[in-house]
Amino acid sequence: MGLPVYETLRLALPGDLSQMPVFKPVTSPGGDVMFSEEPSAAYAHHCYMSYGDPGNNVVNQIAIYATPTNLEDYCTQAQLANFVQYRALVEGLSSRMWAQHTGFLIWKTQNPWFGLRGQMYDWMLQPNAALYGIRCATEPVHVQLCPRGGGQVQVVNASLQAVAVSVIYCASIVCLSRVSVSECVA
Repeated sequence: MGLPVYETLRLALPGDLSQMPVFKPVTSPGGDVMFSEEPSAAYAHHCYMSYGDPGNNVVNQIAIYATPTNLEDYCTQAQLANFVQYRALVEGLSSRMWAQHTGFLIWKTQNPWFGLRGQMYDWMLQPNAALYGIRCATEPVHVQLCPRGGGQVQVVNASLQAVAVSVIYCASIVCLSRVSVSECVA
């Protein structure tokens, strides 16, 4: 995905052209209530890609935060989704580094026109959350979730040094702190 930030979207598609897609509740084949998006003709012209697919049981990645009520909320939630998606992409690729491949390339960092997908920064050179998601995923020492491994939390150390760290799990957030193991409190 790659929806631009609110300010850029308003400049690129002024007035009614920038109206956000309509979110409609639908029942998926699995019986779950999900949201489909109906983009405007302007969004469709600019290659908009939905953030979910209820027909294939793919939950809308914007609606998981809440159904947006206005364009600004919609853009903010799209940025959250972009951050999570790009971070997961890079962490997934990095988890197999040197075993299955020695590198990867993200084909497009910016759209050559006012496209609404696949960009790390937009046409006004505003960085999107995708750029920051990639930056987090490529930090030499960081924590990542491995959902296919039963939800394991992994500490990634791609630095050239051994580091003493502790991982603190607090309900909905995982923090990494660089402390010695002897300083950790269970």
